[in-house]
Amino acid sequence: MRCWWSGRHICAQRALYVGDQLTDAEAARASGVAFGAVGWGYASFASLLAAGPDVAFARVSDLGHLARYGQALRSLECQA
Repeated sequence: MRCWWSGRHICAQRALYVGDQLTDAEAARASGVAFGAVGWGYASFASLLAAGPDVAFARVSDLGHLARYGQALRSLECQA
């Protein structure tokens, strides 16, 4: 994932990896990216919440809150 971010000149501190499995959370953390758990998909929402996501989306309609979360991410300083 780090190659993907750096190849597009996007800093990891300003990104959000949204996923439905614990392996998604692990991949996000290993790359220094915030993790957003979704309440639909392969893993149970409870198991994803137990993993301590940075943000959680219980329903598809909750993805509308990404704009507000994105504003907070844009305010972060990128680190080399």
